[in-house]
Amino acid sequence: MKSIYLAILMLCAAISFAAEVKPGVSDSKSGSFTFTPVQNPKDLAPIRYVPEKTIILTDTKDLSDWDNGEGAPISGWEIKNGVIRRIGGKEDLFYKGNYDNFVLEFEFQVSKEGNSGVFYYAWCSKKKARGFEYQIIDDIHRRVHPDFERFATAGLYTLYHRYYDAGPMNLKGYNKAKIVVLGNHIEHWLNGKLAVSVQTGTQNWKDHVAKSRLSEYPEFGKMKSGRIAFQNHDHEVFFRNVRLTSYRKESSEIGK
Repeated sequence: MKSIYLAILMLCAAISFAAEVKPGVSDSKSGSFTFTPVQNPKDLAPIRYVPEKTIILTDTKDLSDWDNGEGAPISGWEIKNGVIRRIGGKEDLFYKGNYDNFVLEFEFQVSKEGNSGVFYYAWCSKKKARGFEYQIIDDIHRRVHPDFERFATAGLYTLYHRYYDAGPMNLKGYNKAKIVVLGNHIEHWLNGKLAVSVQTGTQNWKDHVAKSRLSEYPEFGKMKSGRIAFQNHDHEVFFRNVRLTSYRKESSEIGK
């Protein structure tokens, strides 16, 4: 009986840390993306975003469009045959420019016991990326917080763990990932399955941030745009087919 009660408590705790909103609806023909906000219950008109421009970040022979977050050329990373690879050093890899509404798709592979991540709405602090993070880690052999599910791959690092049916990560080959950031709506996908779906600014969001180490950064969650960066966590990690599509909010009868 006690074990059943404990299981119920654990399930309730897991639900409280899971995503609290439905995913957006994408239109394969137009490429548009529509979701319904949860912040204003009295105004539930869907919001629609339409694609503007797509950039293939790995369609290059060098990393001239990347830097160390402070404008200096990057070290510790290389790109060969369309694959970006961490080869040493401590510097995170920042892509040029700031981005607000976008969908970032990529494939990744991490070494055994490896740890990395993809930052967005990011900034550079003490030569390291800070901001929202799509966690990448060897879930099976990880040494970093092995019992904390919110540190697992595809989670919104230290805030929301991935949905249970979105895993596990494939350690032996590449994994497909997608990050959706439209207004205050955020989604993480892993190998075609929804892993996280949240909206910033809600009370649920504020409670999670307040309980995390991210509360140390007053700018976290308040920036309207930011950079995209790959984390250098002293482990070998590979990225390929990195595709960034920017979106614009479309005012119409169904959303403003």
